[in-house]
Amino acid sequence: MYNDLVKSAIRVFLALVILTAACPAFGQISIVVSKTSPHKPTEADLKNFFSGTKFSWENGATVMILDQSSLKMTDQFYKNFLGQTTRKMRKIWTRLVLSGQAKAPHKCKDTPEVKKMLGENPNAVGFIYTSELDDSLVELVRVEFK
Repeated sequence: MYNDLVKSAIRVFLALVILTAACPAFGQISIVVSKTSPHKPTEADLKNFFSGTKFSWENGATVMILDQSSLKMTDQFYKNFLGQTTRKMRKIWTRLVLSGQAKAPHKCKDTPEVKKMLGENPNAVGFIYTSELDDSLVELVRVEFK
């Protein structure tokens, strides 16, 4: 009986190790552009884009901000990258849109839509879980969850 208990405990431990190793990137979000994008913004540029204090790339083209519909991912992104709540960021963007200073971030329903929009617009920038990166994207910054 003792051996069976030890074997069961070892199986549970190994399963947890395997699951943890398979999903580490769900603790990270990557800010991305298409690999065809000519833009190489700094982290400071990205913070300014997503916080609504800068709207153009260095070449003068308007930045297209891609936002995620997933409230969980969006909350994690804004909290850990900008130190703000999603609610506060939406208030900021609403004020900018209503005052005519900016266009609202484009809301994507999921990561495949983010990837599609990035592929179609070289001036777009978005965020996805790091585990969903592929060779069509360039990771600009990796955001760790706290």
